Amino acid sequence: MRSFTVFVAALAMLTLLWVGCSTENPVDSRVNQGPVTSTVLTDAIGTGGFDLEVKYDSIGSYPGGGGVYLIRLIPEVTLNGDVQLTVDASNVLGAELRTPVLSAQSPIGELAIEPKCRAPKELQYFITVTAANKSMQRTVQFEVNTIPWLYLSQEWGRWTKATFDSWLATEHPELGDMSAMDWKMYFTYPGIAGAEHWTFLNEDWEYRICQAVLPPPGDYSLMWLRPRGEWDGILAAKREWDEVAQEYVIYEIPVEDYPTKGGY
Repeated sequence: MRSFTVFVAALAMLTLLWVGCSTENPVDSRVNQGPVTSTVLTDAIGTGGFDLEVKYDSIGSYPGGGGVYLIRLIPEVTLNGDVQLTVDASNVLGAELRTPVLSAQSPIGELAIEPKCRAPKELQYFITVTAANKSMQRTVQFEVNTIPWLYLSQEWGRWTKATFDSWLATEHPELGDMSAMDWKMYFTYPGIAGAEHWTFLNEDWEYRICQAVLPPPGDYSLMWLRPRGEWDGILAAKREWDEVAQEYVIYEIPVEDYPTKGGY
């Protein structure tokens, strides 16, 4: 009965959120509709050639959730000074450039999204980021798929993160006390069954958690950590049942072994 009550409450919340935001939903899911945010280019002080690289160009998200796109400046030998970034995106996405200026010395840019309104079905949006200096400009396009999703297990995600926080405090105290930091939390891959994925984000870290939905002791969980402003993660670990020790143990794994979807 309690599970049914929780489901009904969640369904009611879903309906309220959709009705409250439905006027901002796009009619055509393949184009940006409604209000658009566009930052006007100011005087770009740099000159010379450059190119852009993106780590991934598509994210699945949901209202109340989020995502972080990574952009890397590839300088040519002629590049001198800064390259400015601007963004064009529907206001529904809550897009924000965390690093609006790139250079050869600081080449990593981050574009964060935080969708604001729940859609009655999966919708597709596009974001255009322009990089420019006095000599040239480049553009890249990102795709956001907003997915209706009921999320009822945030406490499970926080509990899983807490187990890794304790391990990090012992094994990697140089990283700081993760349990004492403030975090924004959201599901990383809405619509994926069989495992729960969460992202914890603050000013310094992107902290990923994956929890397999399996009965104990067959369950396991993983973590992945990336300093904000860096291109790659620096640490990953796995927690699983050890038959010999008859307890759950945590150990480091290669960063590239952490499961991702489409590179994100």
